[in-house]
Amino acid sequence: AVFRGGTSVAQGAGYLGGVVQMETKDARDFLGDEKYGATIRAGYKDNNYENFNSITAYALPVDGIDLLINAVKRKSDDIRKPNGEIFSNTDENQESLLAKIEGYTLDSIISYSFRSSLDEGLEPYDLVSSGNNLFQNQFRRTEEKAHSLRGQYKGDLDELDFVLGYIDKSFTEQNTQSNISDFDPSKPIKYFQYDVWNLSLKSVSDLTERGMPLRLTFGIQATREERRSTIKEEGAINEYKPQPSGTKDTKAVFMDGVFDFDPWRLQLGLRRDH
Repeated sequence: AVFRGGTSVAQGAGYLGGVVQMETKDARDFLGDEKYGATIRAGYKDNNYENFNSITAYALPVDGIDLLINAVKRKSDDIRKPNGEIFSNTDENQESLLAKIEGYTLDSIISYSFRSSLDEGLEPYDLVSSGNNLFQNQFRRTEEKAHSLRGQYKGDLDELDFVLGYIDKSFTEQNTQSNISDFDPSKPIKYFQYDVWNLSLKSVSDLTERGMPLRLTFGIQATREERRSTIKEEGAINEYKPQPSGTKDTKAVFMDGVFDFDPWRLQLGLRRDH
């Protein structure tokens, strides 16, 4: 979903500009009275010789348990323009996997999801210069593994929500004048490793103040990001000083109140990040 303009301080420090909110599907989104199912897709484009394959399997084996797994693979060459010329650095090699298990009752949900992805290919090294740069291209491989544990409870007047997540993400880069999508071990290769932890706790209460509905939201958020940067050159691995290793910690507390007095709605929010 896309929310234009200000939404809630619970969405982060940049909430005033709008929010893009994404949520993975569940087996219940695919199944009606059935207990199991699967969807298989395959495609081909002759403009860039692209092969696309995906499979999604989903199941409701017993009441209160939801299972879903999705795998996608996409591989292509460079796109050809209408005049037959090649549009350089548009080839793709992407793979992704999503696995999700969810347990639910009438008033609570707890879920765990795992996501992995691989994306590699050539891209222009410098889009600003006139093309006289020593390195014309950059080959980059991005690998990511993400874990997420989420719990929700909804009572008559209160809601509780927590999310604990961990992301293991790495970038491998090499500047090159070649048009071959692969690494040359005889030239410098840069490695960037990111480990990101995040925690979110949120409480929502629906109250009535002097006959006026009021929704109050309180919460805390914390993120810890560690980066390790190295470069392999002439057989030795050293710190990559232009983008040094380091750790960044971010913490936030917020409160959000929504007052409804028909036909108007007033929303007030406070948030502190440090």
